[in-house]
Amino acid sequence: MIIERCAGRPFTSVVESEIFRPLRLTNTRYSINPARPPAIGYTRMAAAAVGPADDAGWYPAWKDPKPGDEFIVGSPMGGGYSTVDDLARFADALIGNRLLSRELTNRVLTGFIDADYGGRDGYGFETRLVNGVRMAGHRGSLAGSANHVEFYPDLGYVLIALGNTDSYGTESIADHVRTLITSSARP
Repeated sequence: MIIERCAGRPFTSVVESEIFRPLRLTNTRYSINPARPPAIGYTRMAAAAVGPADDAGWYPAWKDPKPGDEFIVGSPMGGGYSTVDDLARFADALIGNRLLSRELTNRVLTGFIDADYGGRDGYGFETRLVNGVRMAGHRGSLAGSANHVEFYPDLGYVLIALGNTDSYGTESIADHVRTLITSSARP
């Protein structure tokens, strides 16, 4: 609401013009691009389904989107879709201080509010030490969609895992890669 009131236009319009376009995030969108629509998401939760399950027990989590449709809901808490390449460009811009000032980037990547998981939160990022390695990131999920974006600023790694199923598959992959990254960094 603050962004919309200050800018005088919808939140999604501000994000697209101020972040997506300048960073050339050409496959990150809030509305459906007919040339590159998002993959259909699948869920095991019947209550979140929009159709019948297949033989393996997976339900479609949303209907096949049409050009011009908004993807789920465009809001600060999510609703867009992206690719690994675009998220890597976003990570490079953030770490390279092209998105925020150095001071604000450091604050995002170190957090400033103590959190109940033992780390710190800040500006949408969770921060913590994993096996003594500093990690900052964001994850999100809804029925049929999951993402993990994690920065390891002291090691120069970025972990991006995207999935079009409920979160446990993507979480398992991210957990495994996180263990490899943080285990190899120990002396």
